[in-house]
Amino acid sequence: LEEARGLKLLYDIPHHWISPDGLIKRYNATVVVGDDPDDILLKALFMVEEGVDPDEVEAEYRSGTVMAYYDIEKKEMVTVRGYEDELEKIYVHEYLHALQDQHFNLTRVLNQSTFDRHMAAKALVEGDALFTYDLYQGKSPSGLTIGISKIYNDLTRRTLEEFRMFPQTKGKYF
Repeated sequence: LEEARGLKLLYDIPHHWISPDGLIKRYNATVVVGDDPDDILLKALFMVEEGVDPDEVEAEYRSGTVMAYYDIEKKEMVTVRGYEDELEKIYVHEYLHALQDQHFNLTRVLNQSTFDRHMAAKALVEGDALFTYDLYQGKSPSGLTIGISKIYNDLTRRTLEEFRMFPQTKGKYF
């Protein structure tokens, strides 16, 4: 992966395994208090009903979709148990985020002043990871990428999935 991307690992990355419940606990421990751009959007688009906490909606969403992630604050890889069959693909993707962070400071890249700038930065970061994964596999990079992975009966879940997948589905083109 380092060869495909042209970046070398500058220092080791700790790796932790957690349960799906552990993922929810970690997410709830890092919830941003205040006017989080994602919360504002969810409320503005009426994607959460009045009286429902957007953070609870987000925690439920993540618990069913997140298999692994690179924590830019703790500088560590976290993998959720139960996805071992997908380990190479998800680990390579998250490892690239660690390389990006070590070379480009993802905190600075993703800390943007407007929602649109933040989403563009996320699309750049995710697009780089998806593009590089193609190179890592020896494929010619294409604009095609993952789409919605689950079918949801309710409009809120389907819309939330579309919204959350924007950086992945559009990032490679970007």
